[in-house]
Amino acid sequence: MPFYYVSNFLKKIFFLLVAFNLLQARLSSQTIQSADSLQIVLASDISKPKEVMDSLIRVDYDKWTKVRFSNNALIIKYLYLQYCQPPCLFRDSAEWLIASIEFDDALYKDVKESNDPDVLKKKYLDICSVCNFKNLIEKSLKNIINERKPRMITLKEGSYRMGDTFKRIYKKAEKPHKVAIKPFSIGKYEVTFREYDLFCILTNKAKPVNEAWERNLLPVINVSWLDAIQFCNWRSKMDNLDTVYVFSGFGNIEMDQSANGYRLPTEAEWEYAARDQGQNFLYSNSTNKIYTQLVNFSPSISHGGVSERPVAVGSLSSWNSIGLYDFSGNVAEWCWDWYDETYYWYSAQNNPIGPKEGGERVIRG
Repeated sequence: MPFYYVSNFLKKIFFLLVAFNLLQARLSSQTIQSADSLQIVLASDISKPKEVMDSLIRVDYDKWTKVRFSNNALIIKYLYLQYCQPPCLFRDSAEWLIASIEFDDALYKDVKESNDPDVLKKKYLDICSVCNFKNLIEKSLKNIINERKPRMITLKEGSYRMGDTFKRIYKKAEKPHKVAIKPFSIGKYEVTFREYDLFCILTNKAKPVNEAWERNLLPVINVSWLDAIQFCNWRSKMDNLDTVYVFSGFGNIEMDQSANGYRLPTEAEWEYAARDQGQNFLYSNSTNKIYTQLVNFSPSISHGGVSERPVAVGSLSSWNSIGLYDFSGNVAEWCWDWYDETYYWYSAQNNPIGPKEGGERVIRG
């Protein structure tokens, strides 16, 4: 190849290379400019979808707020889920609410005919989530509470000789002494399992053991003195009365004698009621004789009896002339007083409430 030809060929290659490089540089510059302008265009286009998204979110929120407190699953389905558009931010909440409402409806359907407070509380109130029927269930419970309200009999004021006036089993602790009693009301019957179990159900308290006997109208047993006064305070609250017992520090319990609520009788009140307002009867059925068909004493007791177990309150003809049942026999009853075997010797004459302290509380009956 002649040198001239080669030289011209190299020049062509050189210029081609130079031209290519210049072109590449120009193309690169154009690419950068295009990319810069592309970024600007994209930035301006994104602002519109954001406005649209904001608008959709506002619409979604507005639709949700209109149904979020609804207790109707159909309303939530058709006014929110059916028409919500992406992002449907509240879909999970709506579906959960619908499931809760349907579950709630099923719970109420199972218990609405029940008159058992245990069923109403444990199978609805304790496990409902949206609790759409809470007011209806609480109304049913209130009716049950009112139905199980203790039947009270009011005794007039009077005075009598308290203690063993017949001197049958005279001991130091039963010294006869005169006391005066102001008017008060006392239960016609002993408190029943039916009444006490209601208290346990509504306060989440363990029910007392019934010794494998039926409950219902049997007098409640296996309750402590503390259980008894807690029941009294609860019953007072249920009837919108003042609570009588005040729980102070270190386990001290005081009786507010000005309160109008339920309480345990004092021993003097108990005996006044059992003696048919202080008359000199040996038994609470206004007689001085015991009849096994009238009074439920255990057969192991010396004067005989009808049963080794309690019987339903009011089921025996053991009332006295003022209409009180079972003060003699069936089960024993708690009184407010502390026990002191010497108390009858120094007892107050007017409305005595027992010693100021002691180790045990008085039981009568």
